[in-house]
Amino acid sequence: MILAAVTRLITLQWEWLWYDELFTASLARLPIANLLAATMGDVHPPLWYLLEWFITRLLGDNAFVLRLISAIAGIALVPAAAKLANRLGGEPTIAALLVATCPFPIYYSQEARPYSLLMLVCVGATIALIDREWLKFAVLAGLSLWLHNLAALYVFGLFWLAMWQERDRLTVASFMKIVAWFGLAGLIVLPWVMVGLTRQVEAISQGGFWVRPLNVGTPLYILSAMLFSEDSGWLVLVTGLLVPLILAQVITTERKWATLGLLFIPLGAAIIISVMWRPILIARIMAPAVPALLVLISRQSRETLTALLICFTVWFGIYTLTDKVGRGSFAEIERIVRDNQVEGIYHVNVDSYISVGYYFDLDQAVWPQANNLSQSLSAKTKEAMGMKQAPFGQIACQKGRWLLFLGSNPTTSAAELSYMNELLEQYQPVRVDRFENNPLVERRAYLVEPKCYSQ
Repeated sequence: MILAAVTRLITLQWEWLWYDELFTASLARLPIANLLAATMGDVHPPLWYLLEWFITRLLGDNAFVLRLISAIAGIALVPAAAKLANRLGGEPTIAALLVATCPFPIYYSQEARPYSLLMLVCVGATIALIDREWLKFAVLAGLSLWLHNLAALYVFGLFWLAMWQERDRLTVASFMKIVAWFGLAGLIVLPWVMVGLTRQVEAISQGGFWVRPLNVGTPLYILSAMLFSEDSGWLVLVTGLLVPLILAQVITTERKWATLGLLFIPLGAAIIISVMWRPILIARIMAPAVPALLVLISRQSRETLTALLICFTVWFGIYTLTDKVGRGSFAEIERIVRDNQVEGIYHVNVDSYISVGYYFDLDQAVWPQANNLSQSLSAKTKEAMGMKQAPFGQIACQKGRWLLFLGSNPTTSAAELSYMNELLEQYQPVRVDRFENNPLVERRAYLVEPKCYSQ
């Protein structure tokens, strides 16, 4: 517990909030009615945002408070994982050590998103199912679905576990009992399904989503990232060589099938959905299965565990002492705004509006772009969040110095790029800054001084 607290709390406020966390922070600042309306146009249930709304009003609105629920859940996950290992035939002490030092739980224990709490709730649901504490199981499984829509993948894995437990004594009556308790979990989340989830699924079906299509290497990358998080860059690729070795040993482990189902049934379901409907598979949706993976690993050889713990230690050192791993910084944008006496910021897409808009108290507006989920936020969400939307030509003359901002990322549309090019031709920037260049993200800021402005 002490080790978990140190690894999760020591850098809790060091990093700047990134886009997803800033979306959480933005919703937490809204009145409840607007928060719920904004959630309807998002892709997540409202429970996490409501928890953040409550805690920020109790303790204040800053990075430490926004990430505090995740940190507490991450610390509590350590003893919970030991209990899970005890139920699933793992080594409780080793499992607790792995959870305390594994980069994935650490990373999401320091993020203002639901994944750390989701892991804790799903571990609790798993233990309750194994112990046949059915009411507790149903409540926790239902809560997991209020935290994340795709927790349904893990609940599907839990159904496998329930069937596996009863394999030698399964009768019609026992089967119906299991179905009834899973049905109660469904009833708990039914109000959200009827009011919000159906609208979100319809929006995704019509407009798509930002997740990239699968390729042959995606499953191995996901398994690597389930240990080292999505933002570990080169380290995920290097340690990907370790994952096949671990899995080869895992497959030979006794009492493995129940635990393997908790890992590979959610992964397999996500792959099928990504191929047959829309791409959904990214590492963080597999968060509920991470404790099961670490329980599997806890029974491996001393050499494998030593190698893995060395990798975990290297990751934590890089994560803590450098900027090679982790979330980006807005310090460069802060310098640009300050040095150039910027009076207003205009955003060509909502990525930068959410990110930059949170940190800078300046007049800001966003281009009224195509309103589908491939552009990150729906029209309903933008309206509920009170975003100022206008073509730049309508507001350009109101300020003497504007920063035109474009965040190029997987959600950036050709229309956004084209519109930015039109603005650059018309307003001729006096300064250009580019930063955060990597394969997925590039941010560009153009300083313009509209000739039509008059004080």
